[in-house]
Amino acid sequence: MDAKQIKRLGIKLGIKESRVFRKAEELMRLAEMKPGLCVSGSCKAVICLELACVSSGQALDRVTAVKLAGTTKSVYNSMLKTLESLLDMQAPLTFRELSVQFGCPSRSSQVAEEALQRYENGQQVFVNGVSDCTKPLYLTASLYATCK
Repeated sequence: MDAKQIKRLGIKLGIKESRVFRKAEELMRLAEMKPGLCVSGSCKAVICLELACVSSGQALDRVTAVKLAGTTKSVYNSMLKTLESLLDMQAPLTFRELSVQFGCPSRSSQVAEEALQRYENGQQVFVNGVSDCTKPLYLTASLYATCK
């Protein structure tokens, strides 16, 4: 899909800023290079436009985006998460989000964060001198251990 078609879809979505179009074009090029995403060109373009809007802090009408993508809402959301993951554009996971998701008390997220800090400080072996405790696995394990 070329820049003109992305711009045309963006105008239908109410996007006016040129930097959002440039970002969407860049994301589209990156998405073309990633294997494993079997989706139509217009759907991919609309999702790239949405990701560009999110990264620039601009609002987007999701109902119109789903219509322009030509898919159902569930398929659109699934493809959005998949493309977000492939392009490494996911929002970082926090203890607060995890505790809400798993129904843990609010105090448990603070205790879990302190426990993870103690683990990082006590850790003697690092991979290439850098601790890898920012992965969601460590956050989830810390919260699980705290709640248990």
